[in-house]
Amino acid sequence: MKLPFPLFLITGCPNSGKTSLFCGLTRQAETCCYWAGSTTAPQTGLCRAEGQETFLLLDVPSSNTLKTGGTWETITGDFLSSGLASGVLAVCSCFSLERGLNYLKRLIALEPVRDHGLPVILCLSFWEEAAACGLGVDAHLLSDVLQIPVLPFIPGNRECLALIAQACAEARGHSPGPWAYHCLNFSPKALARAALSSSGEGACGSKFPGPFLSASWRMFPTRPASVFILFSLLFFVLWGSLSLSEPLSLSLSEAVDWLAKIISSRWPQGLFWERLARFFLQGLLLPFGWTLAIVLPPALLLLPLFALLEEIGLVPRLVMSMDRTLARCGMCSRQGFAILAGLWDETWGLACCRAIPGPVKRLTGYLTNCLIPCWGKFPALLFLALALTLPASGWAPALLLTAVLALCITACLGFSLILNRLIFPGLPSFYPLELPPLRRPRFLRRLPERLLSPLAVFLGNMAARFFPIAVLLWGIGQIPGPFSLLERILAFLEPAAGVIGLNSAVLFALLLSAFGNEVFLPSLLAICLLTAPEAETDLLSISPGAGWSSLQILCTMILVLFHWPKDKSLALIYRDTGSLLCCLLAVLLPLTVGTGICLMLGGLF
Repeated sequence: MKLPFPLFLITGCPNSGKTSLFCGLTRQAETCCYWAGSTTAPQTGLCRAEGQETFLLLDVPSSNTLKTGGTWETITGDFLSSGLASGVLAVCSCFSLERGLNYLKRLIALEPVRDHGLPVILCLSFWEEAAACGLGVDAHLLSDVLQIPVLPFIPGNRECLALIAQACAEARGHSPGPWAYHCLNFSPKALARAALSSSGEGACGSKFPGPFLSASWRMFPTRPASVFILFSLLFFVLWGSLSLSEPLSLSLSEAVDWLAKIISSRWPQGLFWERLARFFLQGLLLPFGWTLAIVLPPALLLLPLFALLEEIGLVPRLVMSMDRTLARCGMCSRQGFAILAGLWDETWGLACCRAIPGPVKRLTGYLTNCLIPCWGKFPALLFLALALTLPASGWAPALLLTAVLALCITACLGFSLILNRLIFPGLPSFYPLELPPLRRPRFLRRLPERLLSPLAVFLGNMAARFFPIAVLLWGIGQIPGPFSLLERILAFLEPAAGVIGLNSAVLFALLLSAFGNEVFLPSLLAICLLTAPEAETDLLSISPGAGWSSLQILCTMILVLFHWPKDKSLALIYRDTGSLLCCLLAVLLPLTVGTGICLMLGGLF
């Protein structure tokens, strides 16, 4: 296989800053997180040095092993053995210099690197953070001993990135001979000790840059306190966002109603045009517009707050505080990262399960992570929470959303305990969790990525998937007869919906949202509008708060919360496991949990 450009592989220990280097050189806006395992799939990009040729960069998921074997853990060794690489960019953290040099020594000892003289460039990440902690690294000493280029890497610093790109271009024409690495023998521990220098603040980096970061380091003093602080923080973030966004949501809803009335008054007359207006207004414009009015204002406040919490290093410290609880359930810390990533995006959380060591524990992670609600369920959960807690203020829906999130995490931990202790017994998977160094939040730099990207993806998916559903609902509603086909379908589903405490419209909307959680709420609103009388055309008249029992709303929340994975997530599980049985279990597990809770609530109330 011949590549159009020379290809450089970016490799290194987990959580060493490889994706940040890849994004800096290629200028791509990939997701960079401050914990190990955030890169879930190989990604490529083009880089061009000034006045030099263009070359490819390949960023692969990190692993502590360089063996070959065709698995997720051996992807680095497999690629180096393929002979496609023209060079290697080894990334090493200044805070873990000995560990990075040990990885570099094993990398140089590989046969494709040693015998073919593959160029290797060492990049020192976290350079600014180490300097702020009074820790210095002698790059010239490392370069003299290792006989390879050693360059500091600072994210966003164009001068450092240009030097690294220039070194890659020069390495192509001056690659070391096969003899260069045969004679290289060094002690990583001794070399790291000689290269490190302290400016009086402590070589371990015990002094953090600023009181704000020092406070964030002590955010979780004990494990019980960490759980209390987590859910208290989540409650106050939701409360503040809902309280501040309520006036804007009402204004947007009124604007959608006003726009619908203007369009309806100026629409042409006639039977055909009336049916087309019913599709455009009741089937498309009002459901989509009301969904935007519900989700957009809270999201504009929630996403920046969550981005700030991620920037101060909340996620890895939260997983560290939960490490003992995860171990008791037979889980490892990397599954904790997958759970938190699943709250943001379901597919990303399942992809993070690839980093769990061991095929059995990885399968358990795939199954239990399907119980975690993702960002796509937030509009429906918010709408139902507001309907259930009316006329209370913003604290009641925030408390309810916090409670249902705690229920999902408890169910995930409980089923992990059952699967790991009873169905798949064995030794727990161990993973050395290394906390990233504290850094000053680069909030303004990452705000556009964290704010615009999720909203654009969510709205794009919802629009693309809801349009054919709206056409389908309008079409089956136009079939002539004493009752339309849509009303007959709802009447057919009513007995089954009543058994689990639902409304037939909710059950039909759940079935329609099998390919995406984003379309549940607009589908439900469209069904209610297309089957409602002509006079009822506002949001409050067709909302669950009007004519629906509290049990129906609560059961709807439970089934939305434990909805089966979307098609993209099931495709990822099948691609990673190669088993249709695993996909079936991933569908049945959340469905069984949600149905069981609804039956329990129906028996109690």
